Amino acid sequence: DPVGGGRSPDAARGHEHGAHAAAARKKGVRGDIIDNLREGRPLNGLDADQQAAVDYTLELLRERKVSRPTFDRASACFGRRGTIALTNLVACYAILAYNMNTYEVTAPAGGAEPALPV
Repeated sequence: DPVGGGRSPDAARGHEHGAHAAAARKKGVRGDIIDNLREGRPLNGLDADQQAAVDYTLELLRERKVSRPTFDRASACFGRRGTIALTNLVACYAILAYNMNTYEVTAPAGGAEPALPV
């Protein structure tokens, strides 16, 4: 995990998954997407906007920047303001992850979603 310092699963990933997976299901996010995120598997069958957001986010976290083609694809999907908002959203979660990992915040016990695999 690029934000988690290589630990898998890390504190932030476990907490974020537990905090958001059930809400995502209620909002209509496909179960296979949520399950694949939890298991670290590729996300298949995304629409163009979703794939652009995933690719942008992963590249930004892994490389600490995005390539021109990735930026242009995100901007075509979300506009310049939307791409700025996506960048800021990723940055906010990265900062939260650094803090959660530093202080070893764990997911609450007894959540509705399965725990991340060890």
